[in-house]
Amino acid sequence: MRCILVIERKHLFPGLSPQGFLPPDAVDLGRSADRLFFAEREYMETNSHYKQIIPYLMLQRGVGDEARILCYQRKAKHTEQRLGGLWSVGFGGHIEPIDRDDARVASHGLLVASALREMVEETGLEPGADALQPCGYINSHSQA
Repeated sequence: MRCILVIERKHLFPGLSPQGFLPPDAVDLGRSADRLFFAEREYMETNSHYKQIIPYLMLQRGVGDEARILCYQRKAKHTEQRLGGLWSVGFGGHIEPIDRDDARVASHGLLVASALREMVEETGLEPGADALQPCGYINSHSQA
């Protein structure tokens, strides 16, 4: 059984649940930290009362007109069939219980430590926590 970090939707978004890209100040995970917990992924994938917390990173080189974003096409036979063959502009993955043991959690928090682990797993790059710059959150009810 694989467990992932989740939170009840009502604690993350009291009232209406905004869709799409949200600015960094739209979500306060620090305020909600005591309401985060690990639960069985298979069940959470189909339960709309909970949101999965999934760090997602984009790689950018340059600024302004010189800015370039890394994008790539996923393998046709992807572990998540719905993503096979699609293009992506970033890397990410679920936060799992083992992530709590990462030494970076103490200094940078669980979300950043998990994001850095994903970056290493997906790209082999180790940019360090100081290279990460939060730009917002994505909230979607869609499975696509």
